[in-house]
Amino acid sequence: MVPVGGYPAFGINQTTEDGENSWCMAHYNTTKCSDIRNNAQIEMEKMSYVFYLANGVWGILLCVLLVLAIHTLERIISKPIVQQSRQANIPGWLTVPTLGSFFSGYVLLFSSSSALSSETNNEVFMVGLGFLICCGLFFIAACLGWFNSAFSILNGRDKQTKLVAVRLYIGVLALTTIVLATILGACIHYSLRFKNFPIADDERGSIACAIDTSQSCSFCNNRLGLDECPEWSIEDVIKVTQAQLKGSATAAIIFITYSIATLRFGVLLQKHVLQYQIDYV
Repeated sequence: MVPVGGYPAFGINQTTEDGENSWCMAHYNTTKCSDIRNNAQIEMEKMSYVFYLANGVWGILLCVLLVLAIHTLERIISKPIVQQSRQANIPGWLTVPTLGSFFSGYVLLFSSSSALSSETNNEVFMVGLGFLICCGLFFIAACLGWFNSAFSILNGRDKQTKLVAVRLYIGVLALTTIVLATILGACIHYSLRFKNFPIADDERGSIACAIDTSQSCSFCNNRLGLDECPEWSIEDVIKVTQAQLKGSATAAIIFITYSIATLRFGVLLQKHVLQYQIDYV
């Protein structure tokens, strides 16, 4: 990173260009740090767009193939058998969003490179907390799914017990979908806010010091009244924060897909349980 407005540690208070050149010579024995950084950021931005676009297209294709496979199986075998198989696989199906939401929340809250952690003194850390809440909800839904698949209906009381479990399963997944939709909305809101209303300089410094992993920041936690981390500009901090918000929004969309798919199955399962008839011989 290149300092903005000089580098006070060297007694440099000249123009931005002189300050950057002096800092560059002191650290890397060159005067092209700005060009190298700007070119690297442009290349990284291009690669990121290609990466996200390719993964988005690939994800849509996989969803289409999955739907086609389910409908094909229902035609080849029978719908009740396919539904019974899906019911048995619900715990495994929910393992992915459970682990994914836990990993997302843990990284956003506790990673040293996260601009959304509580150490940045920013309310955006609620995004990571929301992912951890979703992890717990997905885990509860997986346990209820396992109970519904293992529990057999032998009499009227069993039917009522399973119906209660299925409705709890639907309620948990509905709540999970609401939380994920809130996370998605928060990511979009904060991303637009950072774009339209730039952050203050003191907030810039605290975020930069929190996410700096290469020890490029100076005057972090200083008591001299100097600006924290002059090496990071406001634009740099906004770019990093928006990139992490976009990644969080992408993860939320993926988990919403899992939640809605399993919620739809829960509604069908409830209908099946309500129509279940018990015959006595």
